[in-house]
Amino acid sequence: MTAERGPDFFLIGAQRAGTTRLSGLLTLHPRISMPVKEPAFFEDPDADWSTGAWYRELYRDVPEGVLIGDGSTHYSMCERFPGTAERVHRFNPQAKIVYTVRHPIRRIESAWPQLLSVYHANRVLGFDRTLRETNLLLDPSMYWRQLSAYRSFFPDEQILVAFFEDFAADEQAVIRTICGFLGVDPTAAEMADDRLPRNESAGKQQRALIVDAVRSLPGYERYKQLIPQAIKAYLSEHFTSPIETEVHWDPQTLAWTAAQLREDSDALLRHLGRPSSFWNF
Repeated sequence: MTAERGPDFFLIGAQRAGTTRLSGLLTLHPRISMPVKEPAFFEDPDADWSTGAWYRELYRDVPEGVLIGDGSTHYSMCERFPGTAERVHRFNPQAKIVYTVRHPIRRIESAWPQLLSVYHANRVLGFDRTLRETNLLLDPSMYWRQLSAYRSFFPDEQILVAFFEDFAADEQAVIRTICGFLGVDPTAAEMADDRLPRNESAGKQQRALIVDAVRSLPGYERYKQLIPQAIKAYLSEHFTSPIETEVHWDPQTLAWTAAQLREDSDALLRHLGRPSSFWNF
């Protein structure tokens, strides 16, 4: 590492597995600082600490003796952002990796409204086709694949996998485990605060279908820069609607998804000493 301080640990996801709440709770500890959620610096193939002034600036005021964390769920999307684990390792081979996982299908169900709300998913393509034809939904639920990318560079003693189900049942127990893993006193602060953010699906907004239809037209990406910012802002404000958070599965799509995930899920659970029945498919 360079003389300037950067992250000592990385909370790499998975997306929709409690990382927002977890980041907030960890930051309550006096010896942990996570200045911003989702900087996603190392997803960029050209990420370079020496030239990433904006990223270095995030950590400029963190005092000595305080651990720095980078919480970015894109770091556990190896197909969408290949090479991320290698870039993280190149920056800090001693870094500790915290990876939260959740029932793979429940994670997909939670991710769909999230992706619609941040405009990464398009309703014209729809849930089934997005699942089958893109890496937006399935890839982040392939936990063993994601973990294996990091195990290629980091020894197991530098990696901790935490389960969303355990976190939902007993936040403090999971926080204590993570603090112990990071080498800070798990009893140093009261780390429970209902004012901290929870990235809930309810209440999120999505674009109107007509907007998604326009964005699907051939050549849209080429010509969107010609649209005045005022019009973009108007459309964002007035052409939105509440997102329906419940995913309505087609039985064939659900069976296909379970088949894609089962082997990967079983491999992860075996590695962590959990029974294959822990996540009921």
